Amino acid sequence: MRILRLNTECCAEAQLLDLENYEVIVEASFEEALKLLATNYFDVPLIDGAVDADTVQFVVDARIVRPDVPIFVASAWADDLA
Repeated sequence: MRILRLNTECCAEAQLLDLENYEVIVEASFEEALKLLATNYFDVPLIDGAVDADTVQFVVDARIVRPDVPIFVASAWADDLA
């Protein structure tokens, strides 16, 4: 499974997924991640961090370039989801 991991912080989760034989490509920039998603095969983009306007825009743009790919967004920031 190929995972496109978006996060500007430490990538410990990516290392753990790597140990489980997942191929993880880490990108901190939403713009660069969108380019990768448009030109490469990924099973899922995984976004981890605060949900903000950039996150929402990435999801909208990602659905346009790859409507067949599910997008996983995780956030520990409960106030962002309210």
